[in-house]
Amino acid sequence: PIALLAIGLVLTTMCVVAVVAHEVLGLSWGVSFVLGAIVSPTDAVAPAEILRRIGAPRRLITVVEGENLTNDWTALVLYKVAVAAVVTGSFSLLDASVEFLLSGIGGLAIGLVVGRIIRELRRRIDDPPTEITISILSGYAAYLPAEELGFSGVIAAVTVGIYMGWYTPELTTPVMRMQTVSVWEILTFLLNAVLFLLIGMQMPSILDDLSGDSAADLLLWALVISFTVVVVRVLWGFLAVFVV
Repeated sequence: PIALLAIGLVLTTMCVVAVVAHEVLGLSWGVSFVLGAIVSPTDAVAPAEILRRIGAPRRLITVVEGENLTNDWTALVLYKVAVAAVVTGSFSLLDASVEFLLSGIGGLAIGLVVGRIIRELRRRIDDPPTEITISILSGYAAYLPAEELGFSGVIAAVTVGIYMGWYTPELTTPVMRMQTVSVWEILTFLLNAVLFLLIGMQMPSILDDLSGDSAADLLLWALVISFTVVVVRVLWGFLAVFVV
């Protein structure tokens, strides 16, 4: 289910949004696909929190959060391909498919290697502040080399996180785990708040760069694209099972 959402749904959403943007909004095909790649990966922070509050099944929450962790990999590769197509004026499905697979496999491999190194390192450490610091930096230790080598930093970071999450119980004490959870809860809250604030702070500069279109037209276009993304997701939830 996570793969269907993180890969299939993201790809489908990009294509449908591109068609709508081209046919309804009058954008060129290249720009339409870039727009589709940007809006196709949904964020699950708010939905996951709502699902927890209403007592949704754990499996459902896992699927939603799992998609949220991995759909950026698909969207970032599609975005790179779409931008390259706009700049160069050419597109190769074979090259895009190979890049997609290699970036994912390479990110997975790097994440596992870094995870094993961090696991061996933490096995030899018994100091809560040091271990918490290592846990915070573990994602960067996988993300940065993966990006430098041209692979998916998103997949690398997710892989090392899952790997360390699996082995952490055998590496730490209960007291250490309680301290780590407390630190991560605060850190996650702060990061989410800062990210949304940074997005909002970009709005004035974006509005200043817009010209030639009225606010009503821009609002209408935003509603059309948002409605398209929602409809595609709803239909996918009902139809993907039959496609499989």
